[in-house]
Amino acid sequence: RPIEECKSDKKTKKKALTTKDGDPYPVYFFDTDTSGEKLYEELLSDASKTLPTHHEKIMRAKDITMPYVVMEKQTKAIARATVRKSKNELVQMIKHLVPEYKSQNSEFECLDGKAK
Repeated sequence: RPIEECKSDKKTKKKALTTKDGDPYPVYFFDTDTSGEKLYEELLSDASKTLPTHHEKIMRAKDITMPYVVMEKQTKAIARATVRKSKNELVQMIKHLVPEYKSQNSEFECLDGKAK
């Protein structure tokens, strides 16, 4: 989809409200100072190990890995469950991949500890 560069944030929002299918998507580019910010946050599993670095507050993660073919198979299975709209099956698969994930106050609490 093509884009249309706008001169301000306000004009971009206004244009976005009237955009129809096939119209260029309105965007506004602006400068920002993000020096010193982390580009992303990493979450560690319970099985992860942390290793020290030269700085006392910075650690390196050593995590278990999964072979690509296994991950690809799991991803395709999750996609199929999504198409089938099988919520329980989907949540069980995610719980298998992320064993630490617990369903709190939801209909899926009954699946905790039952991942395939």
